[in-house]
Amino acid sequence: KKLIKIALEKANNNCAKAARALKIPKQTLHGKIKRYGL
Repeated sequence: KKLIKIALEKANNNCAKAARALKIPKQTLHGKIKRYGL
């Protein structure tokens, strides 16, 4: 959860860039953002 928040901050809330940085698919990141309410 913390890693996702940090990645989004570094990517200026750009999901595609954050997903690439975390090495996970964009859809997975969207699901986690929804689940954690970020």
